[in-house]
Amino acid sequence: MGDDTLRTMASFIRANPTATVRELAAHMGFSEERSVYYWLHKLGFRGLKDFKRHVITERGAGAVEEAREEEANYALTQQVVTTSEYTPWILPGDRLEVAPKRPPADGDLVLVDLPGAKAALRP
Repeated sequence: MGDDTLRTMASFIRANPTATVRELAAHMGFSEERSVYYWLHKLGFRGLKDFKRHVITERGAGAVEEAREEEANYALTQQVVTTSEYTPWILPGDRLEVAPKRPPADGDLVLVDLPGAKAALRP
């Protein structure tokens, strides 16, 4: 999860270099701003300014546009489950984050929908 968190935070900062901790926390879906500081510290940064300095200077010119393209490729949508077809793994009413272009990470559940076949759930 750390690598995904870092990539998402870096992408947001590249696209929004003047973002505040509050804005970054909201983008990440964190309920508290201190979660941003937790991740920054865990990833070896002293704070948001240090992280911004690293992220923006590391990529140089064109980073903002590249970040916007990268963010579009990893766009998330939320879906509410309405079927009990995948019980006990997924229950009716569960909210799923769907990112069709994002490659699955270790531990992700993957729903594979093949034309002409029944959808399959893969851990």
